[in-house]
Amino acid sequence: MPSQDKVGVIDIGSNSIRFVVFDGLKHAPLPLVNEKILCGLARDMDNTGMLYAPGVKLALKAVSRFALLVKAMEVKDLTVFATSAVRDAKDGKKFVTDMESLTGFKVRVLSGEEEAKYAALGVSSAFLEAHGVAADMGGGSLELAHVESTQEAWKKQSHTIVRESKSFPIGALRLKTAANDDLVKASEVVTRTIQQFPLRETMFGKTLYAVGGGFRAIAKVHILRKRYPLNIIHHYMVNAVEMIETLSWIMASEPESLISKGMVSKERIDTVKFSAVVLERLIAEGRPEMVLFSVSGVREGLIFDRLPQKQKASDPLTECCAEMIRHISPNSSDEWIRFADELFEWTTPLFRTETDSVKRLRKAACILSHLAWYEHTAYRAEMAFRWIMDSSIPALSHEERAFIALAVFHRYKAESDPAITGVVEELLDPATLFRAKVVGLSLQIGHKVSAGARGILPRTKFEVEGKNKLYFRMDAKPPLWLGAGTIRRLERLAQVAKLKLIMENVE
Repeated sequence: MPSQDKVGVIDIGSNSIRFVVFDGLKHAPLPLVNEKILCGLARDMDNTGMLYAPGVKLALKAVSRFALLVKAMEVKDLTVFATSAVRDAKDGKKFVTDMESLTGFKVRVLSGEEEAKYAALGVSSAFLEAHGVAADMGGGSLELAHVESTQEAWKKQSHTIVRESKSFPIGALRLKTAANDDLVKASEVVTRTIQQFPLRETMFGKTLYAVGGGFRAIAKVHILRKRYPLNIIHHYMVNAVEMIETLSWIMASEPESLISKGMVSKERIDTVKFSAVVLERLIAEGRPEMVLFSVSGVREGLIFDRLPQKQKASDPLTECCAEMIRHISPNSSDEWIRFADELFEWTTPLFRTETDSVKRLRKAACILSHLAWYEHTAYRAEMAFRWIMDSSIPALSHEERAFIALAVFHRYKAESDPAITGVVEELLDPATLFRAKVVGLSLQIGHKVSAGARGILPRTKFEVEGKNKLYFRMDAKPPLWLGAGTIRRLERLAQVAKLKLIMENVE
């Protein structure tokens, strides 16, 4: 892709520094590079008032490397920002000056209010709707923001999306120091501090959106403890009461045990318990119904904030699916996406009881049904399935992701394969599994009839009449001959859907 389309971000956080290059300024940008260095700039800062000296040296080395990558990748649109540790340290200004002199980059130091706002915007950009509080936990600070977002609100009253926001100096590293490694004292500090934010009023019965490396580490522990079938943190949703039990378990566990079980990395082990204290206190004080983990935060919020209002109101799911196809087939993607629209309309009569939320998933499946066209036929179903399950697709619950992945799997392969799809099938009820398969089989027929070319499908039509009749009608002039393989697929679709197939004008 053209180098001028790339958008780079260097995020100088209190615990880690991250370099991300996205494929463009858009609602659902795809990360081309995502590299993280743990520097611990806020380590012992509350005692010394200064940035952690070894961390400063490492940070300067890391950003020097990133500067080389920016030049090599020809990234013209670059944002470099620093957060809590640099903002609050006595030597923060010197650090910024040294960084700018070394790299030539302009470093923007975010205020606490800005950090909270962008974290909330990052959450809003990654979910179709968000209702509750975004909590971004870093090494140096905790940002809280009341967020109420819908696509309709983005169209009409975007200024009300992020409401009250505030930053508190109780990030995991600083809390550890302030509490002198005492979890009980840490809990008291957090309880006292977060009283300054109206948690109960903004989060009761809603959702706590957990952002940041410390909270992601906790999500990983919960996934492993519960033997959850997916290892995907983004949009991992847990009942708040259930989350409390895991947080208590983390705080009571020996660090060596957490490391040996592969639950927490050595880099996170000295702060994960303090992250757990913060999350436990937020749940206890705010009483949310659910905790939902987000990998989208300040970086994504900064990009999202630059978008025109129309793009902000778009569905990030369909935007991302279209971008995936553009990366795979850059020369024919626009034609393909137009065909996907035709395929979507063609399959619609099969789904008379479809809700708007499921219609959205079917739309995404139509776009992604082209995903594995270049793979060997023996592996297309598996490759498409794994790609969808493992990709950074926003605005999808895990169940919705599984639905799309299974639908596209069946677009390539009629029969289920428990060795491939069995894990995610645990997430879906029988009715949803059935619908995903019917969607996939209908996509398979659409591709077979049209060979992926526009203008063919409108000459044919599905109609479901009564409770058990499926009509497949074709224009008589000029005749469109269908091979035996296509007819077998039509019969298979009717069989799975428990309908009687009636074909008209089919040769």
